[in-house]
Amino acid sequence: TADPDQALNHWERMLSNVTRSSFLDYLHSSPRMLDLLCTIFGNSDALAFTIIRDPTLVYWLAEEDVLSRPPARKGIEQSLHKQLSHLTVKELKLEVLRRFRRREMLRIGVRDLLRLADVPETTASLSDLAALLIHAAYEIVDADLRRQYGVPMHKRQGKWVETGFAVMGMGKLGGRELNYSSDVDLIYVYASHDGETRAF
Repeated sequence: TADPDQALNHWERMLSNVTRSSFLDYLHSSPRMLDLLCTIFGNSDALAFTIIRDPTLVYWLAEEDVLSRPPARKGIEQSLHKQLSHLTVKELKLEVLRRFRRREMLRIGVRDLLRLADVPETTASLSDLAALLIHAAYEIVDADLRRQYGVPMHKRQGKWVETGFAVMGMGKLGGRELNYSSDVDLIYVYASHDGETRAF
């Protein structure tokens, strides 16, 4: 690997976080995954710690099409919606978003590391993931705030109407050119600066 000492350190962490016998049996039966983990552990601390934190991701990476095809935005959107659909507590939903982000960042990073994706595809995938997570986070928080305080409304031509809201992605996010260390620059815009929340 690029950094054998780093790889060995990550292997020690990994094997202290799993049932060693069953995990080693799995790797013995799947030399492809052994090679893949060596590559990850010896090249990327960030990807390695993602796997060490959640070893079940090893088995997910081994599934057909996880690495062989680029992540389609519609597909990951459906996957996230399915994971969120049965939850009602805001904190649980936000934790699903965090786990989902780690998993998809792992997929994008490993495809990049193995040169299965070029730079434009990688930056587009990172941007699509960020946009999806921002939208999902907005929907979760908006629903929670509406339950607590009511619907944001303002008067237009003497009538109360619901106040529109938009999240604008600026910079590299807006240009679908995010990289791994990019900040996500957002502007939040309400349709009116004068309004109130009203319960229904």
